[in-house]
Parts: sequence; structure tokens; C-alpha cells
Amino acid sequence: MILALTLALSAAPLPQSVTLTATDSKCIASSSGTNWNDNRFRAYFYDVNQGFVDGLVKFDLSSIPDGSTITSMTLRAYHEYGFGNPYNNPEVVAFRSANDGWSRNQQDVHPGVSQVLTSPMTSFPSNDLVPVDFVLNVGAVNWAQDLADDTLTLGLRNEAGSVGRYSYVYFYGSDTVPAPPELIVTYTTGGPTLSKSGTCPGPMTLTLANCTPGGPVAVLYGQPGSFTKNGNPCNGMQLGISNPTLAAVVGANGAGVATLSFNAPAGACGRTVQGADVTSCTPTNTIVL
Repeated sequence: MILALTLALSAAPLPQSVTLTATDSKCIASSSGTNWNDNRFRAYFYDVNQGFVDGLVKFDLSSIPDGSTITSMTLRAYHEYGFGNPYNNPEVVAFRSANDGWSRNQQDVHPGVSQVLTSPMTSFPSNDLVPVDFVLNVGAVNWAQDLADDTLTLGLRNEAGSVGRYSYVYFYGSDTVPAPPELIVTYTTGGPTLSKSGTCPGPMTLTLANCTPGGPVAVLYGQPGSFTKNGNPCNGMQLGISNPTLAAVVGANGAGVATLSFNAPAGACGRTVQGADVTSCTPTNTIVL
């Protein structure tokens, strides 16, 4: 039994971590299309002239193998002191754009907001070069395309928008000096994966692949965050959801695939789901119903 458990654990993929430095940045107004090509990563709103002026930043993902499972991402931006910012209570979200076809020193249309990855952040430093971390909901995105083309565009948007509102907070852009944004990524390769079919609410199927053949697989749900399993089985296993609730335990077939079909109620939509191979104590990626 001890030998079998040791072999199972040794086969489990180990989480890897990489810190990436931004390769490009600029700001574009969503309504007027005005470009700012300075070294500033803005989250700005001015309803009279520009509407949302979103900061955009680009990262090179080529160091992460295609097919990896992204388990966490944190966008770290460094506050730029000056101009009285943060000004007028900014409410900033981080987002992903599927359009990477922009660069500094040219005029570009706004690439669009594909997925919003955080709740609004409302507390910011006033001193220079203080890091601010935006913890991204990795379950909201299928990262396969970004890994395949080796490029990821993220942005900041100030949602403190209302009639007559003028609000902003500034961070430094991608120039090497003084402090370009960073992306801290953890991922696994070759481990169990979780995918979904169907639309919430309604009939859905969760598919868990690359699991231990014939072994039990747990399906849990909760909110984006983190959780460390305390007690057996899988003491110390790290999950990408907070306050997880066990939904079901299903058995993997001989090919290491387990499925769970159910009728998702409206109250389940938006919840974050994650699987865990109980034999190897290895979590899957997270998804959002």
C-alpha cells in the first residue's frame, strides 16, 4: 500500500511557476479610439471626452508549454506616484482581450474586452513603485489559444463610470525602467484536466481526463480563491477555489476519463468548479459554470 501510494504521488505533475515581464503596453480610449503611447498603464474614466481609457499590457507565454493547465495567474502592476492619483475612488477590474494585434507607437483600435477576470478593486497605494496584485480568475478562460500563439493581452478598466465622473489610477508601463508589470503564473503539464459541455442553466457534462485509471475523482465547487486540504485523503493539496463544497465523487474508466452529467440550476451559474484525482492528489484546472 505504501509503495503504491508513493508511485501514484511520484507520477503526479508538480506545479511549476514562472514570472513573466510585460513586453509591451499602451492605453486606448474605448469610445474615441485615442491612443496614448507613453509608458503609463492607466485605469481611467472620463465620461465627457474619452469614456474608458484602458491600460493594455502584453506578455510572452512561450516559456509555458502548449497544453499546460493554468492553475493561477496574478497580474502585478507598480503604482506611479503623481497627478493626485488614485483620484476620485477608482474601481478597477482586470480583463483579457483575445486580440493581440496592437503595439505601442502606432494607432490602434481598442482590442475589446473578452473576459473580466477580477472583481472591482477599490483600494490603491499613493506612494511610488508600490506593487498592486490583481488575482485573476483563471477558470473564466480557455487558455489554449494564448498558449498556442504565445501571446496574452491583459488590461485594466476603471468602472467608476457615471455622468460627470472623472476618476483614475496610474501604473508604470512595460519600459524596463522603472518597473514593468509582471504576470505570475503557476501551471502543470500532463496532469488531470477539467472541461465542460452544455450551457448553464440547463443540461451540462463535466469531463475529467488524464486521471488515474479506475481511481476516484472528486468534483468540488466554490468561489475563485485558494484552499489547502487539511487531513486525509490528500492532506496539503492546493485548490484554486475558496471554501470548496464536494459535489460528487466519480470513478475514472480504464482510460483515465471520468464524467459527471447533471442539470445545472440557475443558482449554479457563475460558480467555480475544480476536480481532483484522489489517487495522485492532483487538482485539475478550474472552470466557471
